[in-house]
Amino acid sequence: MSAEFTSKELKKFKEIIRKRSVAKDPIETGFEPQLSPLKNIKAVFFDVYGTILISGTEPMQQDGKERQIKAMQESFQAFGISMEPDVAKKAVNVLHKIIRKTHHKKKEEGKDYPEVDIIRVWIEAVRELEEEEMIGGFDFDDIPALVTEFVTRYDEPWLMPGLQSTLDSLQESDRLLGIISNSQFYSPLTLEALTEKSLEEMGFHPDLLFWSFSEDIAKPSVHFYEIASKKLREDYEIEPEEVLFVGNDMLNDVYPAAEAGFKTALFAGDQRSLRLRENDERCQNIEPDISITHLSQIPECLD
Repeated sequence: MSAEFTSKELKKFKEIIRKRSVAKDPIETGFEPQLSPLKNIKAVFFDVYGTILISGTEPMQQDGKERQIKAMQESFQAFGISMEPDVAKKAVNVLHKIIRKTHHKKKEEGKDYPEVDIIRVWIEAVRELEEEEMIGGFDFDDIPALVTEFVTRYDEPWLMPGLQSTLDSLQESDRLLGIISNSQFYSPLTLEALTEKSLEEMGFHPDLLFWSFSEDIAKPSVHFYEIASKKLREDYEIEPEEVLFVGNDMLNDVYPAAEAGFKTALFAGDQRSLRLRENDERCQNIEPDISITHLSQIPECLD
């Protein structure tokens, strides 16, 4: 991640994230926690969006098209380019078109759930907009900063309550901490910007950070989780059943983690992000080992 950017660029991206993020609280789900003791857990892995980061998108607005259009206008304006709503709408549509095209191509190459390189996607999108003379004069060196502006304005991320104290408690009990996340280059930077700590200072092991943009694979691929499982077994002699995975999505988190042999915790602490996926057949015959409504409940379940 940091090898792709200079320290000056990383600092700039984090400043954008801090400036555009919006403080907020989780929205209660009315979900009753289902807690039970989990024995012999040696590592705890977390999803990021909707689990340790609050997403700004409200319930029933998950497509968020109007929010995306507004974020697109404001993001280009931050670089001195005015954009009418119809052009911003076109830009959003172009982005989604390129993402769909990239996914389709990678699936044809044999990847079940491929990830995109979001910087390349935006480069292609801006070029298309310039070729159609909808915008002009954008400095392509600013694409990563533009992406950071757009995503942070749209998602308005914030830290989930109890995050650091939970990580501290788990680390004090000598458990390894890791991440498995659908993500892009700005995802780890968002955590670092909002905590003002490095991921390692937060408690995450540097060898146990599995980002979809780095692995070129995305959830709900079971193989994504098996990559982490292989690392744990080979380097730390930790078996899958000794791992707890915490996530807010039954399909993207609980299903593949369980298939990989992990214990699972459904995070049901925020109405914005809770995804039960009751109509998906992959989720109909699985239950998380525990269901929590606050991150602090995790250490309570571990011996």
